[in-house]
Formats: sequence, C-alpha cells, structure tokens
Amino acid sequence: EKLSYVLERVRWRLDRINRKIKMVVCNFYLGIGRRVPASLRMFYFFEVSRQTNRKYVPQIYPGRIIFLKAEKSSIDWSKLATEGLEIQELPGRHLELLRDLHAQTVGEKLRSCLE
Repeated sequence: EKLSYVLERVRWRLDRINRKIKMVVCNFYLGIGRRVPASLRMFYFFEVSRQTNRKYVPQIYPGRIIFLKAEKSSIDWSKLATEGLEIQELPGRHLELLRDLHAQTVGEKLRSCLE
C-alpha cells in the first residue's frame, strides 16, 4: 500500500519534470524563431491546450453561435449562447477533424456557415 503510493508519487513527479523539460526545449526553439521539432509538436499542442484549459473560464456570449461539432463529442455549449446555438455536426471524432481526411468537409461546412 505505502510502496505503491510512493511509486505513484515518484512517477507523477518524473512525468511533471519530463513535461517541464520538453516545454523548455519547445520554448527555446520558439524563442530563437524556429519551429518546434516535429517529434515535440503534438506534445507541445496538448501541453499548451492542457494549461489553457485549466485557466479558462467560459463566459456567456451575447450572440448566436454556430458550433462545428464532431459527431462523437459530449460537450454541451448551449448554456453559453444567449441567442441560440446552431450545431453543425461533422463526421468523426474531435482530433480526426484536424487530419487531411476531414479537412475538405470541415472547410465546406465552415464556408457554408460564413456565407
């Protein structure tokens, strides 16, 4: 019991140190005007997203929202739109929408919403 707790705490600390080191490397590259290395790009994207999500507090938007939503999503945004929420569902999961396979579908849906 105690040993497993200690090992878990050690793993947690090592993971945290590992993330911090990777962020230092990413910030170094960005600081000298270079791109984050390909091997760290997904890590950087998720780490920045994780940090932002911890700090973000949703606010009520005083207008209508058109939400492009992955069909396999469970987020409820309806309470944040005072003038209604129009949901345009897209096939796939959230992260799949960022891949080439779905880019044309997302682009077409976005174009139709903006028109």
